Parts: sequence; C-alpha cells; structure tokens
Amino acid sequence: MTLAKIIDRYRFLAGALAGSAALHAAVMVNVPTQVDSISEPEGAQYSATLDPAAQAVDAAPAPVVKPAPRPRARRALPMLAPELLNPLGEEVIAAAPLETPLPEPQLIAPEPKPEVIALAQPAVPVKALEA
Repeated sequence: MTLAKIIDRYRFLAGALAGSAALHAAVMVNVPTQVDSISEPEGAQYSATLDPAAQAVDAAPAPVVKPAPRPRARRALPMLAPELLNPLGEEVIAAAPLETPLPEPQLIAPEPKPEVIALAQPAVPVKALEA
C-alpha cells in the first residue's frame, strides 16, 4: 500500500481523533485544579466524643424563619347559563321512557365434581385395603 492510499483510507479516523483531542483539551482547561477541591469549606464543623468533660456546647444562632407567603385570591368561576346546565329541556326529559329494572340474576350452584380415586396399586400391602 502506498502512503496516499493509507491517508485516504484512514482520513475519517484521523479527523475524529483530532476532534476528540481538541474537545478533551478544551474541557481540561476549564476544570478547576485539584487543590481547590481539597480545601476544606468554611462553616460549621461537627465532632463527637464520649468524654463527658469535653462536652462544650457552643450556642448556635437560631435560623431565621421566613414568613409564609400570603395565599393568592382565586378567581371565581364564571356562572354557567341555565340552558347549558340542562340542554335537553324539561319536556324531553318528561317524555323519555323510564327504564325497566333488570330481572334479578339467578345464581346456579356449580355441579359437584366426582371424587378422584387413586388408580395405582400401593407398593407395600396395606391391611386396611385388603378387607
């Protein structure tokens, strides 16, 4: 294979590799150094001990409680027109036939299944079965 064929064959691979290297370099430039992440944050520190003499309690200030926001007044729903509440009208409802009640369903008990008897002979003779 000639050099021109190799370059032609792997040009997409070389472009992807160069693009990946450029992207990783840009990301690594914006990542903070590890020294910044190791430094201890300032604030409350907690410790535990079983020594009763070492139980010095510093009174922490009570947190400030924000008052709850006032509830907003809800808008009243618009009143529906009476023709929308009953679109059929009284005459149509009065003229509609009443539904006849359905007959009570009759419950039928299932047929009892016959008793299943073992058909195999016992391996050991049983005196109760011999009689």
